[in-house]
Amino acid sequence: MSRKYVVGVDLGGTKIATGLGNMEGDLLAVRIIPTQASLGVDGVIERIHSTIYDVLEEAGADIDELYGIGICSPGPVNPKTGMIALAPNLGWENVPLVQLIAKEFPVPVFLENDANAAALGELWFGAGRGVENLLYITVSTGIGGGIVLGGKIYRGRNFMAGEIGHAIFDANSPVQCGCGQYGCIETLASGTAIARIARERIQSGEESMIRSMVDNLDEVDVRIIAQAEEKGDKLAKDVLDNAVRTLGLFIASLLNILDVDRVIIGGGVSKLGSRLFDGINDVIVKNMADIPAKNTPIVPSQTGDNVGILGAIGLVFESIGYSRVG
Repeated sequence: MSRKYVVGVDLGGTKIATGLGNMEGDLLAVRIIPTQASLGVDGVIERIHSTIYDVLEEAGADIDELYGIGICSPGPVNPKTGMIALAPNLGWENVPLVQLIAKEFPVPVFLENDANAAALGELWFGAGRGVENLLYITVSTGIGGGIVLGGKIYRGRNFMAGEIGHAIFDANSPVQCGCGQYGCIETLASGTAIARIARERIQSGEESMIRSMVDNLDEVDVRIIAQAEEKGDKLAKDVLDNAVRTLGLFIASLLNILDVDRVIIGGGVSKLGSRLFDGINDVIVKNMADIPAKNTPIVPSQTGDNVGILGAIGLVFESIGYSRVG
C-alpha cells in the first residue's frame, strides 16, 4: 500500500485541531475538539488518538498510507527527544509526547513548538512559498516567532531560537514580562500590551471615546482601539502609532541581523491590515540604512486558522526530506 498522506496535530490548551493532508498539502479532513486538559496526560493523549482516527476515517485512508504524524505544541519542546519540557496551559512537564503517540500509530512522529510550526506552515503552504529564508512573527496575546534559513527551521543549540518576544527592547521599562525580565518586546507591542497601555492611559485621566465603547475597561482590546481610531479618537491613534513604530523598529533590527527574504506576520494584531503593514514598512524605510534589507517584503500570514495543522504537516515534510511544494 503506497504512502500518500500526512497527519498534522495542533495541540493547544483549549483545543486539539487535527488534519489529514496529501503530499500536495491539500487538507482532506479536519477534526477539532476541546483539549480538556483536566483529564491529564493520558486523557489528552486518548483525545489526540481519537482525532487522528477520525480524520483517517473521514478521508477513507488507512494508517499504512501515512508518511508520518507531525505535532505542534506551545511551550519549549525538544524535537530530538520528542519531549514537551513545559506546557503551562496543559499543566504538563517533561511529557514524552512523541513516544506516547508512536505507541498507538506505527509511523514516524515529529514534534515542534507552535511558533516554529507556524513558520513551516507559511514556508510550505502560505506566504513563504518560493523563498528559502524567512522570519515568521505572531503578534497576539504575546509575540512569538520562527526563523527559516535555507528552507529549514533554525532551532538553535537549545531549541530556543525564534523566542523573539523576550528580546529586551527597552531595558528601562517598568513593565515586567511573564518571563521575569523587564522591557521585552512582548510587553510593549503585543495585543495584550497595546490594550494594557490604552487602559492605563484612560485610567490616568486621559480622554478617549474608548471608555464609552465598553462596559468595563477590562474589555478593551486591539479591535476596540482600532474602531476608536477610525472614529477619530486621538488616544487610540497614539497608542497604535507607538505600537506600530515599536514593531517596525524591532523588525528593522531583526532584518539587520538575519537579512531574510521575507517577513510574515500572523496573529490577532495582524488583522489591523494595512494600518499595521503600511506603518511597519514606513518605519523600516525611514529608520534602516540604505541597504537591500530595507526593501524586504513584510506580508500577512496566508494560512489562517489552519496554521498549526499545516505547520505540523510541513514539519513531517521537512523531517522526511520531502521536496517542497510550490
